[in-house]
Amino acid sequence: MTQVQGVTITCPDGWLDKSMLVLSAAKPGPSGVSPNFVVTHEPMPDDLRFAAEDALNAFVERQIEQMRTTLPGPVSIARRQAADASGLPELRVDWTADRIPLTQWIGYNQTDDGTVTIATGTAGKADFSAVEPVFHAMLRSFRIA
Repeated sequence: MTQVQGVTITCPDGWLDKSMLVLSAAKPGPSGVSPNFVVTHEPMPDDLRFAAEDALNAFVERQIEQMRTTLPGPVSIARRQAADASGLPELRVDWTADRIPLTQWIGYNQTDDGTVTIATGTAGKADFSAVEPVFHAMLRSFRIA
């Protein structure tokens, strides 16, 4: 049994819990884009389970390459370490979807059970600086039961 957002469901053998938490602002920002915050969990790929820090860094690099090849260009990806004491990897991704400039903040964390938690905050590029602190506050309040 797996509990997801207050719902319990049986996860059959051979299936993976890839649950996703999605939150969205009640109204769009001035750019017309509704800021949203998505948290996902996924298993660390078997080929990246060699060392905790190296595995997470390799996972993030793989994600960057996937973004560069799948997002419509031009794509700007800046990698940094979190400003807090965790020093976890973060990305800032600027790209355009349907002629709307978007900015995403993506934070990564690896848990002891080999799961990677990915938090992604997305907003219109013009709105991002106003909503980025909200994304960070949401992530600070996030707890896994």
